[in-house]
Amino acid sequence: MCRLDCSENELDEAVIHLEKVFEHANKLQEVDTDGVAPCYVVLENLQAPLRDDTEEETLTRETFLSNSPDHIGGMLRTPPILAQEEE
Repeated sequence: MCRLDCSENELDEAVIHLEKVFEHANKLQEVDTDGVAPCYVVLENLQAPLRDDTEEETLTRETFLSNSPDHIGGMLRTPPILAQEEE
């Protein structure tokens, strides 16, 4: 976060939000959890509708690429996600 660039107003708002987060965390520290077992899985009894893993033949590169909207040189072409800043 030390590299984030923001205005003074944005910085002031961020500090206010962080203070609220810390206040909430401090309130949670006050809760008596003696005798409460740790909960590692929230939905422990939930059975996900998963199918059995079965080994199957994979698609050929050509078949895979034929289903893609854009490809070049045997690889998928995707839109850029990081824009270069113009100087």
